[in-house]
Amino acid sequence: MKKKIQNLKDHIIVCGFGRMGKNVCKELHEAGVDFVVVDKITENFKNVPDNYLWMLGDATSDQMLIDAGVDRASVLASMVDGDADSLYLTLAARSLNPEIKIIARVSNDSAKVKLMRAGASEVVQPLLLSSRKVARTVLGDRAPERESSSPQEMKAKKHRVEEGSDWVDKGVLDIEDYLNSKVMAVVSE
Repeated sequence: MKKKIQNLKDHIIVCGFGRMGKNVCKELHEAGVDFVVVDKITENFKNVPDNYLWMLGDATSDQMLIDAGVDRASVLASMVDGDADSLYLTLAARSLNPEIKIIARVSNDSAKVKLMRAGASEVVQPLLLSSRKVARTVLGDRAPERESSSPQEMKAKKHRVEEGSDWVDKGVLDIEDYLNSKVMAVVSE
């Protein structure tokens, strides 16, 4: 198995093989995508399919990421339990491969901001996404319109900050936190 992992290129590294990681791997497998999964909990690999490439170890370890081929991988999906581990994993992966796309799972908004600052390409909150899906299903046509956070459906909006506004002396990160958006440009008139 080690040799197969060493021969991977442009593959996906999935860190964490709990419920979320297992579902991600199942989707990747069904799509025919090369991936390797890393988890430190032996029991999580109890019924791993024979054709999965996997490694037992701590994904926050630089050496474990190197052994998983982080320098050759195209994507790292951090599905580990715990926002702190996900943050550490994001920092490690970004330092080992500045070009890798990092998708990180988080449990709350403050961790989302920190992971983006640490170098995550995309951050997902599964609990928030699934609860919104349930609410939209329950409400049907009465569901409120929400702006999408998916990059394919993003829309640009212009926000004007008037003189004397509380936002005049705020930093870009504060504004992004407040708007739950990315600031694309700041224009001074």
